[in-house]
Amino acid sequence: MKHTLVIIAFFSISLIQAQKQLHTLKIKSAGEKTIIHQLQLESEILKESRDVYISLPPNYDKNIQSYPVVFVLDGEFLFDVTRSMTTLWASRNYMPESIVIGLPNMSNEKRFDLALKVKGANGNVYYHGGGDPKKYLRFFEKELFPMLAKKYRLAKNRTLIGLSPTSGTVYQAFFSGSNFFQVFIAMNGGITSFLAPNKTIGDELIASLDKHDNTVLYLGAGAQSDPKREKVRLLGQQQFLQRVQEKKQKGTKIVSERHKNESGYGVVIPALTNAFKTIYPRDEWLLDYWSVMDSKNPALALKAYYAQLSTQYGFQIYPLESGFNTISNLYHAARILLRNKKVTAAKEFIKQGLVYYPNSDKLYFRLSQAYQQDQQLKEAVQYLNKAITLAKKHQQKETSFYTNELQKLMLLQKK
Repeated sequence: MKHTLVIIAFFSISLIQAQKQLHTLKIKSAGEKTIIHQLQLESEILKESRDVYISLPPNYDKNIQSYPVVFVLDGEFLFDVTRSMTTLWASRNYMPESIVIGLPNMSNEKRFDLALKVKGANGNVYYHGGGDPKKYLRFFEKELFPMLAKKYRLAKNRTLIGLSPTSGTVYQAFFSGSNFFQVFIAMNGGITSFLAPNKTIGDELIASLDKHDNTVLYLGAGAQSDPKREKVRLLGQQQFLQRVQEKKQKGTKIVSERHKNESGYGVVIPALTNAFKTIYPRDEWLLDYWSVMDSKNPALALKAYYAQLSTQYGFQIYPLESGFNTISNLYHAARILLRNKKVTAAKEFIKQGLVYYPNSDKLYFRLSQAYQQDQQLKEAVQYLNKAITLAKKHQQKETSFYTNELQKLMLLQKK
């Protein structure tokens, strides 16, 4: 992965304690059906039961790939907005489809358990003296993720996201130098706050840079309404970034921003937006499908693009199977190739798509269309039957449509 981003978020579950699935919710998101699970987990490390929210990408049950994980602390605040944003952006090729996990807190005070022990420049103690972020990191790494990895297909690419007090756990993960998380996002986390009499959070972040390689740390905060306080915070940010620039390791990317006209918690949406843009730059992710379709070998161009992107980010990345109101996916790109009478190219392109999505009824339907257009009706029937079989198996709404198309094709074959 070219850049790793520091995000405040993560979850854990006990290997030996009971888990209970409380709810399953199926909803439409970005035009596709997504599934949300709520689990209740017992933790030996935390000595308590915790709820965990899990949002799965569209067609998760039909597909075979593993997905990167976006883990949000403050699940009660951040889970819905993060799930919606990642689903929509993935449907536009802005980022990979991801599994979003949220760890909600039972009360606002409970969030302080994930906070660092910090003081302001005025000596005021924050978050009632803080909690024990190291304990929560053990919970994530030793209990929660191992259990979830048995239940879900999790890629070894993890983003941790926190907000205000829970930023402390994000910072602690970065301080540790562990490679368990690859991306860190801390919002409204106060890098000028003091961990010790003469050491700020910013100081410790800089001291921890040597422990990281190919890492991205995103820090987003709302600008202070008081001009004097904002001047102090802005100066602290500038000094932090200057010191980072002097020490920054090759491949490591750190962004710190103060968002104007945003309060502390109001910064969530603009901060998340810029954080994901930092992790997944648009100029790297927005594949020009028109240029692919105009190339001499669209299948080879597609394969090369996603092989390079996967190497860059360190985990397998896939093109979209289909999408809502866009041609930037396999299903609709194949339609364009067929419409332009590029039948041979379409066949190769669709077959490459089936390497990524072997259970895709949509791609088998397109392959049937390609063979029908090439007057190879026997093969067209074969692939359409495959589409019907897969659609029935995975309860896809297109089943009746495919069946009607098969009847037409059988009549055509008899002529």
